[in-house]
Amino acid sequence: MKLQRAVLISFLSTLAAFAAVTGTANAATQVGQKCATATSGPPVIFAKTVVSGESYVFPADGVVTKWGLSRVGSSGQSMTAAAIGMWSGTQWTIVGALPLVDFAPSVASEVAARYSVSAGQSLGTLTFNSGAMMCGSASASDSLEYSGSYVPVGTTFTPSGTIPSNRPNVWANLEADIDKDGFGDETQDQCPQSALYQSPCPVLAISQELAAAKGAILITAAASADTSLTATASVKVPKLGSKKASTVTFSSKPTAFSGGQLKKIKLKLPSRANSALATTKKSKKLKFTVTVTGNGLANTATSIKSISLPGTKK
Repeated sequence: MKLQRAVLISFLSTLAAFAAVTGTANAATQVGQKCATATSGPPVIFAKTVVSGESYVFPADGVVTKWGLSRVGSSGQSMTAAAIGMWSGTQWTIVGALPLVDFAPSVASEVAARYSVSAGQSLGTLTFNSGAMMCGSASASDSLEYSGSYVPVGTTFTPSGTIPSNRPNVWANLEADIDKDGFGDETQDQCPQSALYQSPCPVLAISQELAAAKGAILITAAASADTSLTATASVKVPKLGSKKASTVTFSSKPTAFSGGQLKKIKLKLPSRANSALATTKKSKKLKFTVTVTGNGLANTATSIKSISLPGTKK
């Protein structure tokens, strides 16, 4: 009981010494383009070909964390959604859309979002009460396809036509989503290593206390978060017969720990260490250094303690 209490006290003081650690995420990728001026177009538009500027195709799976629309040069409000489409053969399917936004005239606006997309899907616009916004291009190879009427999400449609020298005037920020929790790893998820957390990943701290057991070292350990702990011990042993003095190292198998759990690890002494103790007088001791290591979501934690075991030679 005293040993367990000592472990808990040491564990709490170790945990208090840690600061929160967060993972580093990849930078966001811009999909689509923001143009200086805009003209009104059909209600539904998607880029057909783009030879200048950023692509409208999402290059990887991820999360749209914000998107924008420019109505510079236009008048009147616009209820518009960022449309997510898939091209197949001669048709578009609107596989999804972000919520409609009432965009003000004559300005470029951005809105926050959280919407998961897949690689190969395209960014377009779906306008409810007016025409979608286009921006002109000097290249006729920049072209868009459109529907002359509103198309609901989940609908497949054949384009009404193609408009050359134009692109959709819409853009979006795409962030990675390593843990597939639906939160962008750069601005929305402080623990991209695990879908269980969007706040900072729990910091792993380890504490241990040591006791002697028959032919072994008994470790009472605790961890602040779920992990597996491995104990490794080393001892300098004197010359024995034909064997030179050396350092003997031995380890336990990984042991699963739940956060806040006290658990014991039995570290059996190898024959070389037992032989060294058997040839060491009882009045002398051999010092064993024990390192307990665990890998957490945010960090690798280590606890180092020493125990001196007396020799058994009379």
